[in-house]
Amino acid sequence: MKIIIDARMIIDRLHGIARVLLETLKVFREKEIPHEISLLTNNKKYLKDLDLIPYFNAITVKSTPFSPGEFLEIPSVLRKTKADLYHAASISVPLQEVMPTVVTILDLIPLHSGKIFHKIYCKTVLRNAARYSRKIIAISQFTKRDIVENLGCDPEKIVVTYLAAAAGPDKKKSWDEIKEKFGIEKPFLFCLANPKPHKNLKGLIDIYDLIREKRQGKVLLVIGSKSSDELNEKINNSSYNNDIIRIDYIDELELDALYANTDVFVYTSYFEGFGLPPLEAMMRGAAVVSSPRTSLSEIVGDGGMQVDPDEKEKFADSVIKFLDNENIRREYGKRALEQASKFSWERCALETLKVYESAI
Repeated sequence: MKIIIDARMIIDRLHGIARVLLETLKVFREKEIPHEISLLTNNKKYLKDLDLIPYFNAITVKSTPFSPGEFLEIPSVLRKTKADLYHAASISVPLQEVMPTVVTILDLIPLHSGKIFHKIYCKTVLRNAARYSRKIIAISQFTKRDIVENLGCDPEKIVVTYLAAAAGPDKKKSWDEIKEKFGIEKPFLFCLANPKPHKNLKGLIDIYDLIREKRQGKVLLVIGSKSSDELNEKINNSSYNNDIIRIDYIDELELDALYANTDVFVYTSYFEGFGLPPLEAMMRGAAVVSSPRTSLSEIVGDGGMQVDPDEKEKFADSVIKFLDNENIRREYGKRALEQASKFSWERCALETLKVYESAI
């Protein structure tokens, strides 16, 4: 079978869709699957740097995801390939079916909280693609329900394939190196999230202020997040702003060390299609206090404490319980590892392959 996968999301920073694609393709490469796979890309260099070429063919296109030009260019390129299947690995989709198509929908956040353009796009272009596609890949049962309710497509053609968290790189950076670079001292809380409103970082800072007011002893809050005016203002207005460290970019080795060394991983998000950061933290045996909203209850399970982030006092008390009781923290570290072991990139990739085959 000849398969075309839209890999334009793979750029220099691997987040979200790009990470899912990379981990899936790595399994395809290692398993030497019996299909010919070509990747649409805006820059072959990214694929070469990640050792995806020459294992997969690269087809260079000019149009970037969600640009007007893709509605003409991508269908034209696909027709020329005469492939058997197209995988739209994000919600950047053709206006009409060019060949049998599988669409991955990580979440419908653009529909629920995006700008007017995003909402219109989801209600028209994405809804149409959800109907013409042979199969839809969702990454949680919550996302599947959300797709059915909001895009009106047949639930029978939606397949849930859970993502996973890698165990971490073989090479490690020493904790001494990390804490010196970022000015971190233990104990510290860690959160990895972007500054978009649904991630609720403003709520996290309110909870952190409560922790500091309720508990004797200093504890830092480390946030891995890009800058935003709202987030910066919230941090500056905190009574403990000197103890909040925001890191704009964290490489893979640094992230691994932060997950492994944090005293508590905290996650106050309102909306997730999956919720990879808490799973990555649990994979390192971190104690986790997480929001249970949307898909997070599925992913965190018994591996961490789940507290509604709007119950700020209760959330703060749960974090304090971990900070002040090493035995409870260790117990939840074991639970975290057990829960994280239920998820596998190999399983995710092979289930994706089955979706391809069933679509044809």
